[in-house]
Amino acid sequence: MYPLGIKGSDRRQFHQALRSSHSVKVRVYVLNLDHEHLADLTEELEDGQVNIDTSGETSRTATISFLDKGRTLDFDSDSPADGALFANRMLRIEYRVKVDALNDWVEVPIFTGPVTSLDRAGDVVNVECSGKEILAMGATWEQLQIKKGTPKVDAIRRIMRERGGESRFSLPDLKERLGHSVSLGRNSVPWGVANRIAESMDRQLFYDGAGRLNLRRHPENSVFTFNDGEDGVIISEPQVSFANDNLVNVVWVKGGKPKATRRKNETRAEFETRQEKMRGIEGRVIAPHSHPLSPFWPHGLGRPDAPRYLVETVENDHVRNAKKADGLAEHKLQHRLAQATDVSFDSLVVPHLEEGDKVTIDSRTFGMSFYVRQLSIPLKHDGVMSVGYTRRVSLTSRRPNKRRHAKKHGHRKGGGK
Repeated sequence: MYPLGIKGSDRRQFHQALRSSHSVKVRVYVLNLDHEHLADLTEELEDGQVNIDTSGETSRTATISFLDKGRTLDFDSDSPADGALFANRMLRIEYRVKVDALNDWVEVPIFTGPVTSLDRAGDVVNVECSGKEILAMGATWEQLQIKKGTPKVDAIRRIMRERGGESRFSLPDLKERLGHSVSLGRNSVPWGVANRIAESMDRQLFYDGAGRLNLRRHPENSVFTFNDGEDGVIISEPQVSFANDNLVNVVWVKGGKPKATRRKNETRAEFETRQEKMRGIEGRVIAPHSHPLSPFWPHGLGRPDAPRYLVETVENDHVRNAKKADGLAEHKLQHRLAQATDVSFDSLVVPHLEEGDKVTIDSRTFGMSFYVRQLSIPLKHDGVMSVGYTRRVSLTSRRPNKRRHAKKHGHRKGGGK
């Protein structure tokens, strides 16, 4: 969950405001690729949404429609207009909520990323943007070597700074070091290499809505509860489903070879031969017998004499320790078991949720905890947030939609732009 920079009691007031009628402002800014502010396009904002989808190429995308009656939005980056949109521009979107109890606005950046597509249809300019990961998804080209023993966090920072151009980090200080040198060749993808190093520490690497690169533990505690009723945020009946191709009850981690030490009186050739024959580190975790998705009869998925193993294999040569391999397997299995059931519903907007957050649904008909994998945040003040799926909207549509929460809570005020 995005850190709002407010104390606990003020955060509770903010959450309470989200559950009732409140004023909203959405602001859109044009930045260059170094986050320098170039223009404010808030007045031209017509419609749009920010999507979170952890299965996508980037975890965040934005689709925005601008009404440009004066034809002031240019396509050419060489245009003298500060608001010119091109591939070397980024958009930053802020979602602001008026909290009456605080007599103040709480600002939540929900997207920062480069423009990837733009087209004009009359007065309407439709823009698509991707998360900042895409800036580190090209080929490295200029090779980079990071030495064995370098702290893994420093390796991630160096890869993303020197080959991804990143300068905004929110990375912890961790002691884990590279078990072997990391080489990025001409065709290496910086984001992929950095992600593999993060996964070897059982950490999540992602960009937040402000465009900062974050590294964190996968959340274990629920950070928000979606409930229904008069003070609830759920505005549609939750839909629950599962598919066999998403089920996992065994995680098998295949790591790199353990670090070997040369024995007394052992020649270098003998040492290298022995090291070559050493097996790689492995970690295996199976869902317990009592779990309904375990491989075993009678509580799980298996038959009396035939356990049913649904295996996910994780290969990561940065894992060089058996304890780490077991811990990574255990966490991944718990995460996959929590993801086995898909739940989707519409909700009032909770703008500070982040990809991978653990949340809880507590409705009259259903209750469970799950990880945020998909959601859509509308940029219209009378829109609703979709959870568990990404809503597809027609950006050129200008008709206001009637929402169920309008009857329940009253329309939220736009509060101006």
